[in-house]
Amino acid sequence: MKNIFLLSVMLFCFSCKAQQEYPLNTIPSDIPDNSYIKDYNNELNPFIGIFKSTYNGNEVTLYISKNIKRQFTRNGTTISHYFKDALLIKFIIKDSSGNTIQNTVDNNNDNRHFIANTFIMPSQNIAKFYYTGADCGIGWGSIDIKKINNSQISWSYYPNSTAINSVNCLNPVETAIYLPETENLIFTKQ
Repeated sequence: MKNIFLLSVMLFCFSCKAQQEYPLNTIPSDIPDNSYIKDYNNELNPFIGIFKSTYNGNEVTLYISKNIKRQFTRNGTTISHYFKDALLIKFIIKDSSGNTIQNTVDNNNDNRHFIANTFIMPSQNIAKFYYTGADCGIGWGSIDIKKINNSQISWSYYPNSTAINSVNCLNPVETAIYLPETENLIFTKQ
């Protein structure tokens, strides 16, 4: 009986695969499922913080945080996934009267307004992000954040889709893009 138990434990241990770790800029499609893309050198840390700017009369506040070992899926499926240390951006946008017109800080719905970094260029102080957009993907695109110094970053947002139609979006709730659609907008750390 003891030998059967030991044999079972050994077979279980050999059948388990250790999670493989990869450096930060590894391309997710190049790694096996369940792998972990790790920020070994803390290259994401300089971008963390709360940053403010004004654009077209609106106050924009970015909340950039680092998530350790966050799970991501590939191709929108829960079957294929990996883990990654990633920067996430949430934001609050207020109009000139101080009224909040968009707030994703308390939003737990990762399908809308989800902004996560895709890779980082440490030699240029740039973090590249992907934005899923609002309903039906309105405004989806890329965002570049460049660290200028310890108290400032620049923001460049490149939306890929800003229009909808009844073919690709039947009942949108939110279609306005309030994020600054511009290049090199300076944000100051709070």
